[in-house]
Amino acid sequence: MNGNLIELYLRVYESYTSFFTIVSFEALLTIFAGGAATLGGAYIGAKKAGEKSVEAVNKQIEYDNKLRKREEYEHHLKRLQILLDVTVK
Repeated sequence: MNGNLIELYLRVYESYTSFFTIVSFEALLTIFAGGAATLGGAYIGAKKAGEKSVEAVNKQIEYDNKLRKREEYEHHLKRLQILLDVTVK
């Protein structure tokens, strides 16, 4: 049993060392660092885009509310003018 475990360990070690003779550690580090940077950049970009879209929607809501209040004010002003015209005549 112990002999089989040692043999298995040696096979794993040999495959591990042969892998690093084919691919350098620097190449793997570059791949992983590049991948992490890409994902980080995508996250930051999506976060900024989301924040800007929420900001734009809030400005649109604020604008719509101001426009609605202005239309209500103008409507009330017209009604008041009609009422004053009727009472004056």
